[in-house]
Amino acid sequence: MSDPILLETVIYARWELGEDFFDEYLAYFTQTSALVSQELWHAFEEQNWEQFMAKAHDLKGLCSNLGLARFAKHLALMENLAQTNEIPSLKIALARLNNLAEEAISALKDYKASQA
Repeated sequence: MSDPILLETVIYARWELGEDFFDEYLAYFTQTSALVSQELWHAFEEQNWEQFMAKAHDLKGLCSNLGLARFAKHLALMENLAQTNEIPSLKIALARLNNLAEEAISALKDYKASQA
């Protein structure tokens, strides 16, 4: 299931910033989401909730810039769970993160292909 995308954001990126920029941004998002996922797991294991919330917040901003509403909402949930110390629920939410990233990347690639 594809992540709903705020098409205005994607269209703006492609129209105003150019196709090459969109491709670079997509590659950056792919790499960054994988790295931040690892960093979130590390912060979770270390019980460093301040670092966890900061990393989740940063990735949420990147998702919002690309119009990845569902992914951003999930990261906001994770921030809230860390802040309220709901650790079992946070672990479940964190386990879903890679699947959401893959769905988001797939949705962006599908959108790009549909516009070619």
